Amino acid sequence: MLGVMTPLRRLRRAAIDVEPLRHAAFRRLWLGNSLGFVGFQLTAVAVPVQVYELTGSSFWVGMLGLVGLVPLVLFGLWGGAVADAVDRRLLLLGSSLTLWGCTGALLAAALLDLASLPLLLGLVAVQAAGFAVASSTRGRSCPGCCRRRWCRRPTRCRSRPRTSAWCWGRCWPG
Repeated sequence: MLGVMTPLRRLRRAAIDVEPLRHAAFRRLWLGNSLGFVGFQLTAVAVPVQVYELTGSSFWVGMLGLVGLVPLVLFGLWGGAVADAVDRRLLLLGSSLTLWGCTGALLAAALLDLASLPLLLGLVAVQAAGFAVASSTRGRSCPGCCRRRWCRRPTRCRSRPRTSAWCWGRCWPG
C-alpha cells in the first residue's frame, strides 16, 4: 500500500510545508525576508523609470545600475564577515532599517516631487549596501532559527519569499 498515490498523498506532496511558520523565530525571519525583498524589487523597477523621466537618458539609467552594483558587491562581502563577528539580530535589524529608510525616502521624494538625480543615486547606493548586508546576514541567520528537519539546506528558508517578491515586486509598480 506504500506505493499507491492516493489523492491526499498527492496533495501533501505538492503542498508547501507550513509547519516552520508555527514557530515565532522562523515566522519573523520569513516575514522580514518577504517584506524586504518586495521593497527592493519595487525599487528596482520604479527608480529606473523615475531616473529616465528626470534625465531622458538611458546612460543615467545604466549608471544607476552601476551605482547599485558596487555597494551590493562590496557590502555583501563585508556583511557576511561582520555577521559572523557581531550579534546577527542587531546587524539584521540595523541593515533592514537602513533598507526600509531608503525605500521610504525614495517614496517620499517621488510623492513630494523632490527627486533629483544625485538624491536618487545616493539613496540607491545606500539601499544597495543595506540590502547586501541584510541579505548576507539573513543567510547566516537562517540555519540558527531552523530546525534540521525543516531546513536541510539554508536556501529553503529564503527561496519562497525571494521568488514571490521577485515576481510580485516587479509587477506592482506597473
